[in-house]
Amino acid sequence: MKYKRLVVFGCSFGAGHGINDLWDDDKKECIFSEHKKHSETSWGATLAKKLELDFLNMSTPGAGNKEILFNVANTKFFSTDLVLINWTFAQRHCIIDENSKVFHVTQLSVHYDDIPSATYFAEIYNEHDGIFMNKIYTACANSLLQEINIDHFNLFLPKYDYKAQDIKLENDILIKLENVIPVELDVWAEKKGCDGSHPSQKTYDKYSNDIFDWIKSNIK
Repeated sequence: MKYKRLVVFGCSFGAGHGINDLWDDDKKECIFSEHKKHSETSWGATLAKKLELDFLNMSTPGAGNKEILFNVANTKFFSTDLVLINWTFAQRHCIIDENSKVFHVTQLSVHYDDIPSATYFAEIYNEHDGIFMNKIYTACANSLLQEINIDHFNLFLPKYDYKAQDIKLENDILIKLENVIPVELDVWAEKKGCDGSHPSQKTYDKYSNDIFDWIKSNIK
């Protein structure tokens, strides 16, 4: 295998929420700081070790697909990178602002109870528009990585495979994705991680193993 580094993009599932080292049992909350953003045993970290590659985790907890695209567009890649993008739920959005040359991302989600999120999803968001925009995010990320000749593959959460959802367009804006790994993270598994809402270490490990098996069988 020609690769030297695995680069993973995603949301909290990519960061490894639900795993012990990202959970403060005293405060009963997920750990997230400049010094601790990702679990040491996230599915991506485990996969990188199995593939014997360096690892860069660009997953952002709470990120929607617009923010994942933004992260892809703002990452420096190398020709020996293998990039995996784990797309997330459609019902997320963000506002990107630049202040003093530092980008600030305000996340909006149906899972948040703040006023901006509540207003956006009550007054603006609809499923048709959400699918359309997520098709754009997926297409743009893949087009960008193709343009700079970076090998990359897409992963989708169960029921959120945007390439397959039909919104009756005359011309489908989504490029034909041949680079989809047909493996899904069981986000609905009955046994949850230590935060009670994300997958357990066992579920993440199975996901990592399934991706590893697919890569070994399909990428030379």
